[in-house]
Amino acid sequence: MGDAMVMVIEDEKEIRDLLQYNLERAGWKVATFDDGEKGLDQIFAARPDAVVLDLMLPGRNGLEILREVRAEPATADLPVLVLTARGAEMDKLLGFEHGADDYLTKPFSPREVVARLRALLRRSRPQGAGATLVRGALRIDFDAREARRVARRAAAQGVGIRLPRRDPHRGRARAAPPHEAGRGRDLDRDGDGLGLQVRHAARRELRCSCGRCAPGSSSPPHWC
Repeated sequence: MGDAMVMVIEDEKEIRDLLQYNLERAGWKVATFDDGEKGLDQIFAARPDAVVLDLMLPGRNGLEILREVRAEPATADLPVLVLTARGAEMDKLLGFEHGADDYLTKPFSPREVVARLRALLRRSRPQGAGATLVRGALRIDFDAREARRVARRAAAQGVGIRLPRRDPHRGRARAAPPHEAGRGRDLDRDGDGLGLQVRHAARRELRCSCGRCAPGSSSPPHWC
């Protein structure tokens, strides 16, 4: 996350400068804009890793920016932290309904902004092998949104399924150990259907090499 680029769209210079100073101290690259229209254009052009967004902006307000960002497939999962003086419950609900990932009201603590951004970036950019899970004969690639059957030996089989698109407001599903495949609690803890399809795929596609699992066998799928 140290090489992440965070974009700040805020029309008040003092707040903009304060955020830039603290975010750069946290180790991130920072780009700032004081106009909603310019900020939206740069989101699409520069593709930042996260955005800190005010709601009351000249040119284009924050809710309009959120709607445009979520409607574009390339930025649909972009982490957005709304930072605004509008703290009424209805304002917060509107922010989340338009696609905000987090909502913080002014006055604010710069340290809290940094902590919340770290959490958003951690969820959106898994480290190392976090984007690929291997459990027994099942290999799940979250970035490619694909689950594949892996041979017991070295080579991989060519059987795979496509996974549904993850809801950007939910976490990643957790793959269960092979002996838990097919149980109701194993893969769908986030309720977004991703784990459910992986579970059914495991039961339908993955068979061992014990003889009872040969193609055309009437034996139900199982783990040996």
